[in-house]
Amino acid sequence: MDKFDKRKKPLFSAKRNISVSDLNMVLQNQDKLWAVINEINQYDEILSNLKAEKNKNSNLILSLKPWEALDIPLELTSTASSTVLIGVVPEMADTDKIEQALNDTVPESYCEVLGKDKEQSYLLIVYLTSKEEDTMNVLKQYGFSKVNFKDLSGTAKHNINQASKNIEKIDKDIEDIENKMASYVKYKDDLEVLHDHLSIERERKIVLVNLIKTNKVFMLEGWLPENSAEQVKTFLEKSSDCFIEIIKPAEDEEFPVLLANKAIPSSVESITNMYSVPNSKELDPNAIMAPFLLLFFGLMLSDGGYGA
Repeated sequence: MDKFDKRKKPLFSAKRNISVSDLNMVLQNQDKLWAVINEINQYDEILSNLKAEKNKNSNLILSLKPWEALDIPLELTSTASSTVLIGVVPEMADTDKIEQALNDTVPESYCEVLGKDKEQSYLLIVYLTSKEEDTMNVLKQYGFSKVNFKDLSGTAKHNINQASKNIEKIDKDIEDIENKMASYVKYKDDLEVLHDHLSIERERKIVLVNLIKTNKVFMLEGWLPENSAEQVKTFLEKSSDCFIEIIKPAEDEEFPVLLANKAIPSSVESITNMYSVPNSKELDPNAIMAPFLLLFFGLMLSDGGYGA
């Protein structure tokens, strides 16, 4: 839905904070949101089909464009005594020589150059069917390749015009579907909240599946900041029947990193987090890099203002 969202976006945007009441409101409206999701998906599928149909018509026009000068029906391949042949020869082939060779070898033939491009020349050839072997022997010398339009009837120009009309209609249908999809932008924020809620619930289920547990108890291991350990332990022991053991990591054990900087260094933590935090054996670079990051950001910002 992003491409339909015309709301002005700030240059720097933080993640939205959702209150419990807002979350509960979204969850209460789940049925409505799922109906919206289904409708959006249906429109999206229709849109994909329309775009595929448009591409099909556009490709047809491209394939027929070189044959636009051909004023006989594409389905006409023969008469009672003659054969109608359309095809291409490489651009390097001399079409004048082809015409001359056909005239000399098969006088009962007609050759017309319908067009040329950087890669090949497009030919119409009509000959007496009884002279087919002689005609094909001449054409083979110049790398002639036959072209078929099996499923088309009428002239190339007629089919091009029809495909162009189809594209115009498809464009109108696409615009109509996109307008309908755009009307659902008002639900986008709620859909994002629902998506995140379901993702979190999914992660919870995965955790539960992987827990060591019996019918009445379970065991859970995890990491928490050392300065919060006793506080968490006290809270859990008061609020539930549990046994908690706090163990410090072994010397060679890797553990998650939580950055804890004050004042200026903390202001650049988001840049470090955007790439990756140092591991448990590495130095926190924020205090060292903060002055340089602020300096260069200031230089870039002032240059941007000066440029504007």
